[in-house]
Amino acid sequence: MSKLLLELRKKIKAKKPHFVRQDAHKLKKLPDHWRKPRGLQSKMRLHKKSYRRTVETGWGSPVEVKGTNKEGKKIIIVRNMKQLDLINSKTESVILSSSLGTQKRLVLLKKAKEKGITIDHINLDQYIKTAESTFDARIQNKKQSTKEKDEKKKKLEEKSKEKKEKDKKVKEEVVSDEEKKEKDKKELDKLLISKE
Repeated sequence: MSKLLLELRKKIKAKKPHFVRQDAHKLKKLPDHWRKPRGLQSKMRLHKKSYRRTVETGWGSPVEVKGTNKEGKKIIIVRNMKQLDLINSKTESVILSSSLGTQKRLVLLKKAKEKGITIDHINLDQYIKTAESTFDARIQNKKQSTKEKDEKKKKLEEKSKEKKEKDKKVKEEVVSDEEKKEKDKKELDKLLISKE
């Protein structure tokens, strides 16, 4: 029964037109997403000949086959391991949530491969290979960047130490110059006092 319904859905969808908003081709700012025509003089609303087709129940797929993939399995969106564990591989297929990161996605894909669960929007083996290689490359780049940052920090620390040492030397020189001036002043004072 379901095979017949799947074939029927395929025929219906092959004939189904692309439903476009009324006058979407006339104005650039209007997107072509479907909107129901509501105008009083709208020929599209009145279903006149040579005007665009409107959305009707006849274009829909049979109720028993709605929300299923080409094989007739029910499609379920998975976000974590608990949801993946609850899936029946014979009657249900999986689509992974778009909000998943690559690390969690890889874990879920490997688990699905072990259980024999079909995943609709991904070629399993190819995706796992590419994702692992990109993930490894990212980790290596992070390690290299942390090493470079550490080296830069060390260089900056060395420069700051050298600068502090130079500042100390300059201060000592300034202090020694001031002491010399004071000594010279005292000697001059003594000489002046002795002359008197």
